[in-house]
Amino acid sequence: MHLEKIFELIRKEDTVLWIGSGFSLYAGYPNGKQLSEIIYQSLSTFEKENIAPNLPLMELAEQFVRIKAGSRNNLIALVRKELSKKPTSTKWHKILANIPHIKTIITTNYDRLFELAYKDEIQTIIHQTDVAYRDQKTELFKVHGDINHPDTMIITKSDYADFFRKNNQENLIWTSIKERISNKAVVFIGYDLEDDNISNILKEIYEALGANRKEIFLIAPAFKQYKILHLSQLGIQYLDFKGEVFVEKLYANIKDRITTDFSSGFISADTLRKFFRKNNLLVDLKSSEDQYRITSINTHSENISAKMSLKFKNDKAFSEPFDAFMNGRKFGQICINGSDLEKMKFLLNDVNIIDDNVSDFKLVLKSLPFKQGKVSVVFEDGAEFENIQYEVFQSKQLTEIVANFKKCEFNYKFSFNEDSFKKESITATFTFKQSEKFQNVNDAIAVSNLCLRISNGLGFTIYSEDDNKGVYLKPKNPELSLENHESHIDFFENLKKVEKLYNLRFTNFYNYSKEDFDNVYKVIQFAKGNFYEQDWDEELSWNLESGVSLDLLLKIQEGAHLQVESQDFEEVNILNQSIKLGYQVAQPLDLYITNLEEVMEKQSTLVKVRSRSKKIRIHYSVSKRGEESFIAAQS
Repeated sequence: MHLEKIFELIRKEDTVLWIGSGFSLYAGYPNGKQLSEIIYQSLSTFEKENIAPNLPLMELAEQFVRIKAGSRNNLIALVRKELSKKPTSTKWHKILANIPHIKTIITTNYDRLFELAYKDEIQTIIHQTDVAYRDQKTELFKVHGDINHPDTMIITKSDYADFFRKNNQENLIWTSIKERISNKAVVFIGYDLEDDNISNILKEIYEALGANRKEIFLIAPAFKQYKILHLSQLGIQYLDFKGEVFVEKLYANIKDRITTDFSSGFISADTLRKFFRKNNLLVDLKSSEDQYRITSINTHSENISAKMSLKFKNDKAFSEPFDAFMNGRKFGQICINGSDLEKMKFLLNDVNIIDDNVSDFKLVLKSLPFKQGKVSVVFEDGAEFENIQYEVFQSKQLTEIVANFKKCEFNYKFSFNEDSFKKESITATFTFKQSEKFQNVNDAIAVSNLCLRISNGLGFTIYSEDDNKGVYLKPKNPELSLENHESHIDFFENLKKVEKLYNLRFTNFYNYSKEDFDNVYKVIQFAKGNFYEQDWDEELSWNLESGVSLDLLLKIQEGAHLQVESQDFEEVNILNQSIKLGYQVAQPLDLYITNLEEVMEKQSTLVKVRSRSKKIRIHYSVSKRGEESFIAAQS
């Protein structure tokens, strides 16, 4: 389709706009036909008898000058009066001014609409000497002159002949124009085929460029079919749009494609920056290998509009939680990855800042709290906990209180039918999770005590910083294990004892294993000089040839204690800290020989011993007591 083709050419900075008087109509200025009527009506009755009505502008202007004895002054004054009026609008010219992709504009209009819209960002070229002052601004060639420079205005048939026929090769303006249109497509806006301007211009383009010319497009509304056929024969592609509609669609298309065009290398970094700036956005770029990439987009205005549209793949695993999040049935945050999407647009001031390649895209949406602050909590048993940070999230279906205490998160949810706010329709649940490491043991003890009270189902009163009355709550079916938190309190309190015994500190810990629990217990028992028991379901064995007598076997069978001392000094690891214990002395309890009859009848010399209670008693000695094993006194 021609429209998309023109859009792409303009987005690639590969076009020249050629603007006629039809594009100034919306501003309240006349087109060529209307200006002819104004000039004709300014004539006296006698003068009208000598000039035919409805002449094309250039021919009417020629006759006007002749009847005025060859003076152009009256004609120029009349045209200047019409085109010096304050425009009713400059909207569409301002939109063009927001499109830095357009580097060159050529116009046959005399008015100052482009200068008003572009302000100091346009370089107007009227005289040949102006060509030498080109810079990075958009260049505006006013080939028929300007109302502020009457001597440059080309309006009569003789003026046209002078411009297009005399010294054409030496005319710097026309030479520059030919250079621009020789390697860029030309888009005509605001012309009709009956307009002498377009006929003369096309003729000059064909003569100057021949078959080497680029594509030519003409934007105009409601052309008759014979006109469209004629344009096609001339190699001109026609689009049935008013100039204003075309510009509006063009601007929307560029806004939608600007980021993709930049990542695809269609436009320069300078064009990108200018376009974002003209839309009240600031873009930061970073050089990456042989090209730039966008690192951030900000705004220099307090007012900014943001819109997002997403088209998801048919994936219920993502769409269902996303729907719950967006409709207030779930709070927190949700991460949208490019792999979840078929298409996405994220508009800032109507500019799409996401390119077509969303495979590496990641967007995190977070719920904003309805209220936040700090509270103190007092339980029914009198226990107090202070400086608990909280956030309240609210929707028609759910109220959620998220509290953070000592790096742990407590979540209290009230869900209800949005059509009924009766007390019996409300469901309350409580959950807990540890999100970060404990900074110290005291924090771990405090959190465990808090969880224990909630697990016990104790009610509590919440006092905010600005309210001394308090709000009473009692969790229903808390998802916490009472036994789990009781054992954790024992563990953390023992950790505190270990810190004092060994003059150390446990900090920044998160995961603690069963081995940590067991080792803490070992250390405490060793510090007290106590034995401790643990499960033991193993088998000891030795050969009678090692010197063990039958009397000793009988004593074991009758309940004597067997102690085995390790040969290595033992250390234990608790939360990544090493603590020295000593030489382990192990005493299996309730021993019996499983193969006593075989040994007594000398059918085997291998003695096998086990514990009836499947228990073993252990303590540690700071020094070795002797051999690998010995028999203690009978218990």
